[in-house]
Amino acid sequence: MKCDDVDGLILLAIAVTILGHIIGFGAELLAQRCERKERFRNERTENALSELLTNFEQRISKLENL
Repeated sequence: MKCDDVDGLILLAIAVTILGHIIGFGAELLAQRCERKERFRNERTENALSELLTNFEQRISKLENL
């Protein structure tokens, strides 16, 4: 092999490595985004259920005081 061939292979290997890192970084960002969306959805559901429970507790308290 000539030195030019070796240099070309090294550059190709570096380019493939960089591309792999970029793809991995993108996948990690996507996973974090999905986790944040799921966490937000769960918090929103918990808040709605908590509000509903508070409302029911107030209504029960009013009925008990009659």
